[in-house]
Amino acid sequence: MRQRSADSLAVLASILFVALLTSSGRSQEDGDNKVVVNFEEDKCSFLETNDDLFLCESNKTCISKALVCDGHQDCADNLDESLCFCSNDAECVKKKGKGYKCEKNLELAMSNCNPCPKGKQFVKDQCEDIDECANSNDVCANQGSCLNFDGGYTCVQCPKGYVAHMLDRRYFDAVNRTSGSRDGPERRQVLRRLFLCTDLNECEIDNPCHASYCVNTVGFFQCACPSNHAPHTMPNDSPDAKLGLENGEFADNVCRAIGGEPLIAIAENQSIAIYDMRSRVLIRTVKVDQAIVDIVAYKDIVFFAHRHQVWEYRVATDVRSLIVDLDEHDKQLNQALSTSIRRLAVDWENKRIYILTGDTITLVNFFGRGATIMPHRGSVTSIAVDPVERYLFYSEQGNVRRVHLDGTSTPELIFRALATVLYENVQGGEAMALDPNIRIIYYIHERVLYSFDYEGQQSAVLKTEAPFARLEPFEDRLFASFRVDASGLVSLHRSGYTFSQEPKQAARPDNIITFQPTRPRAMSVLHVAKFPESHKPTLPCFAPEVCRSGWCFPLPDPNAAGHRCVCSPGDVDRDCIRIRLHSFKPKNALMSSAEISAATGSTITYRYSVISSGLIVFINLKMIL
Repeated sequence: MRQRSADSLAVLASILFVALLTSSGRSQEDGDNKVVVNFEEDKCSFLETNDDLFLCESNKTCISKALVCDGHQDCADNLDESLCFCSNDAECVKKKGKGYKCEKNLELAMSNCNPCPKGKQFVKDQCEDIDECANSNDVCANQGSCLNFDGGYTCVQCPKGYVAHMLDRRYFDAVNRTSGSRDGPERRQVLRRLFLCTDLNECEIDNPCHASYCVNTVGFFQCACPSNHAPHTMPNDSPDAKLGLENGEFADNVCRAIGGEPLIAIAENQSIAIYDMRSRVLIRTVKVDQAIVDIVAYKDIVFFAHRHQVWEYRVATDVRSLIVDLDEHDKQLNQALSTSIRRLAVDWENKRIYILTGDTITLVNFFGRGATIMPHRGSVTSIAVDPVERYLFYSEQGNVRRVHLDGTSTPELIFRALATVLYENVQGGEAMALDPNIRIIYYIHERVLYSFDYEGQQSAVLKTEAPFARLEPFEDRLFASFRVDASGLVSLHRSGYTFSQEPKQAARPDNIITFQPTRPRAMSVLHVAKFPESHKPTLPCFAPEVCRSGWCFPLPDPNAAGHRCVCSPGDVDRDCIRIRLHSFKPKNALMSSAEISAATGSTITYRYSVISSGLIVFINLKMIL
């Protein structure tokens, strides 16, 4: 059967309407040029479906809905006016007073004078919001700051360093819906402060650092750049002299990384592109034979993961080597195959890599020897490590927890995100990254981007529309890649690296930057400033032979340089860590015990034999890691 389009049906309806008018009806015009049409009963019933017509019951007259509740009788039985108590807003103001308007239901031919919704008032021809905060100075007396919104207001007590600000009304409503949940009033107050308080930029109000520059941070300010960073000044021979900048003058208001120019490694499907970060010039593309799931960088080394392997790529020498092969390891031990790798995190102090799979967190050194330290039930989605503060952080289902570097301590919950999902049909996912220079964690849960310190304090909502899969902080930017297959990286402004010498000095805006036509799956910045170091001579894990097993874990005790050792065979120390160390490298790539010792940070000299063409060659090497 041939289908009629919507336009054809509309034309047919118009033809029928005209035919009815001309063949069996009559029309008349009232003083307002509004049409009243009379039809026989069956034809008027047909027009009852027309949205613009109203059916009078007594004589089956069809009238325009514009005539309903207009103050004039048009139906013989007065059906169009009998239940109408007003015809316009002015009539309601006269009858009821200010704040009432005439609301009509033209389908039922009813009208009434109704007040504006709570929190609104009638202005001219519509209800408008009442700004209770502006109309009264004591509306929130002893209850904090007043925050006005459409249809009401709320009072919120923001912590020091924060000001009242509603970032997104939808999330305010979602927070209010948690009032009847099992979390209780304390949890609700935490969420209210999180979504109704934003960072106060003390540097914009006045320069509290006086002669120095002021660096704004979430909840506070500093009078210096973070460690390993400094303002960028103009040397005598700077090409920026054309900008009018004199020698020693700041080129911009950003705390720049010290120690060479930064690179960025961007992983696509089966390649890694290395770019100069400042100029965005492509330096090199590294092709691989499998899809890349994650990458992390340490100085000039890029570690990248496939589903079951971890590789090391050295930028300076353009050499790659296999570190971990989970499938080969499982076959050697005759055990079930591991689930796929999800994320990587690097411990730059102890030269180790944390590997998050679908059901475990495994730890290996840079030579592929290690052990599984934490099983989980598939709920852990992201990991991050700060070896200077000696914590491993992980996220699962809106919660961020921290444990000791060995994974054996009781997990400590430091942050809980808002559980309410606004996008019921869209999985927002999770992502996490940290900045060890300012001790801040960035965390995405259900498309909301949060920041908070290592104790879960100094928290803030940065964005409520954050559909990102990966995060990478560097200098004053937080780089992010989209969850969908999209080109370019999102570059978001963040606090902690922008300084002011005068009030209202603007920060660089958010934008999308492209590195040629890349579609990033993951990215990592290569620069020494990302990796602050402890004062190693005072730490026991860097003392010679502190652990017989060669594996030492520093403890996050602020008052003592404590540590724990992995148990060695025959070890009677009850406090040692009882994990079974394996080599996760394939059999034909096993490392010697000397190399394993080197991965702990020792300086060693060892003899290594190479068998080639029937000859045995002995090589003496000294390794410092």
